[in-house]
Amino acid sequence: RPGPVTVSVDDSSQFASALLLSSRVGGWDVSVPEDANPNELPYVEMTRRMVEIFPHKGGEFQIEPDASSASYFHAVNALFPDIQPVEVMACQPPRVDGGTGWQIDAEYPRMTPRASSERSADSQDTKRSKSTHIVSRKTDLGDSIMTAISIAPLASCPYTFTSLGVLRKQECERVHALRDELTKCKALVTESGDTLEITPSAASELGDASICTYHDHRMAMCFATLGLAVGGIRIQDPCCVRKTVPSFFQILARPPPEGLGVRIWECDVEGKRVRQLEDPADLFAAK
Repeated sequence: RPGPVTVSVDDSSQFASALLLSSRVGGWDVSVPEDANPNELPYVEMTRRMVEIFPHKGGEFQIEPDASSASYFHAVNALFPDIQPVEVMACQPPRVDGGTGWQIDAEYPRMTPRASSERSADSQDTKRSKSTHIVSRKTDLGDSIMTAISIAPLASCPYTFTSLGVLRKQECERVHALRDELTKCKALVTESGDTLEITPSAASELGDASICTYHDHRMAMCFATLGLAVGGIRIQDPCCVRKTVPSFFQILARPPPEGLGVRIWECDVEGKRVRQLEDPADLFAAK
């Protein structure tokens, strides 16, 4: 029945967003508690503003590209700063291109770890800054913080990712998942409370790992992105990307300018390559 509704966002903002989307029909005045989880508030506010401007009597409504999913392709640019950048058509903060600024992950290009391009000619060592960069899930990034975490082992300085508690209650226990799978890749990762500290390594020191995705679409795409820069990354259950970017592997494999021209291989249980995957059905985009 119509009336005020207060929705907890302690575990997820999606409950509040769902009620906001249907609030006009239901006659509900939806609010969140004053002490609501600040990690989830940007998504609630984005939904509220979209409901306010939606043409309820009909008309056109332009939906911005998903900034969270765009983070993987921004990460490619960060990993390969010396090659022609991938053009990513994604929402940016208002000061950049007139976007709404509602998506917290529109800040990803500014916050993303940058790979160091200064390498000694005689060794595998990479010259890196000793200063630590801090990125918060509460104030800096939303879901795209997982992308930043996954490529941080290749950054030009150490990274500390804070306020990650909300990641523990999503598709999987993402803090443990990121820590464990990065450790498999030989990355230097330390978990302390709701914080992950990552010390950079040379690309040649990383990789050769079979990545458990925990049926989590973001885990699959994050580590596939890392695998573009380090060797031997094998993704288990890659089809879980269908939840948000079903054409993800197609985009990677498609030749430029429609894709990145990446060669993707099917491997056997021992990690040996069996065949190159090129057919859309093999790349999990057909179903």
